[in-house]
Amino acid sequence: MSKSDLFIRPAFHYKQERIESHVLICRIALLVMRVFEDKVKALNLPLGEAIRIMMAAKSGVVANDKKTLIIEPEYNEAQIAILKILNLDT
Repeated sequence: MSKSDLFIRPAFHYKQERIESHVLICRIALLVMRVFEDKVKALNLPLGEAIRIMMAAKSGVVANDKKTLIIEPEYNEAQIAILKILNLDT
């Protein structure tokens, strides 16, 4: 895993509370990525490829004054395999 796998960009904070919050969020993101990387190893997928596969899943919400429609994603085989390994079966 590399820093670029986190898809982060520079942030400029000046208040101590914001700096600490930003560092905490980055550490949590790193932890989530490491757990994800460890899980997809069972599928022989590199982290970057697993991320690209899952980012291809799209869903949507269409709403007007009267109704809200949720469009569920249609997962492909690779996405279903990743969801199963994460115990997030569809």
